[in-house]
Amino acid sequence: FGIGNLLQALISVSILFYFFKNEPNKCTFAKAKISKVVSLIKESWPMILGGFFVLIYINIDQVMIGDMLTSYDVGQYSAAVRISSILYFVPSVVASSVQTAVVNAKKQNEKLYYERLQLLFTIMAIIAYILIIPMAAFSNEIIELSFGNAYQMAGRVLALHVFASLFIFVGLVRSLWVTNESYFKFDFISNISAGLLNILLNLVLIPKFGIIGAAWATLISYAFTYLISGLFFNPAREIVKMQLKSIFLIDVWNQRKYLKTGNAK
Repeated sequence: FGIGNLLQALISVSILFYFFKNEPNKCTFAKAKISKVVSLIKESWPMILGGFFVLIYINIDQVMIGDMLTSYDVGQYSAAVRISSILYFVPSVVASSVQTAVVNAKKQNEKLYYERLQLLFTIMAIIAYILIIPMAAFSNEIIELSFGNAYQMAGRVLALHVFASLFIFVGLVRSLWVTNESYFKFDFISNISAGLLNILLNLVLIPKFGIIGAAWATLISYAFTYLISGLFFNPAREIVKMQLKSIFLIDVWNQRKYLKTGNAK
């Protein structure tokens, strides 16, 4: 797996160099500046370490289930996680595609910037509900079709675990705001806190509720990372309000008119 991931990264970089070699400002190793590399690393180290902690608490629940329960329970839980994780690429694609529009709006004026953020929050929440609700409603059927009758417990886990995706959808929009405002330390602290919270919740909930407890731990941790943590950082509180408006579908009608007419309310 390690060799495979390394080759994937090398191939991706090679393809990027190939397609950009004829650009006016083409990318070459000769243009690389060590001072700029060091500057970027100094600015982005919170994101690097924060991403590391995200990887830990995304996978730590399965490790703890194996330690406190059985390999059978790990298999049931892993089956549900594998299905729910399919949704995670959707917000990444949407956020990447509109990132330029958000950045350009910030360059124009703050009002337009926050209007576009609110619109994007709303769009993400709607897409999330469209994907999550059917998956939760037919979780047992999806698991049975994917893995067979032996994974019946995974259906209950999937019905709960999939709702964690809602916070990822609105959380990635917040990540655009974090990047634009350079609040990387806030993001770093949020991820560390969520990782510790996830471990604590697993220690409490897994012995009492089994793999359902682990699913609850994941849901609560994601809610803390991408939503609740903003309450402890003053500049992010306005973003929390925008997220809540999107999650509870408040002001959707005005957002709909904006999409139709192009005039923000």
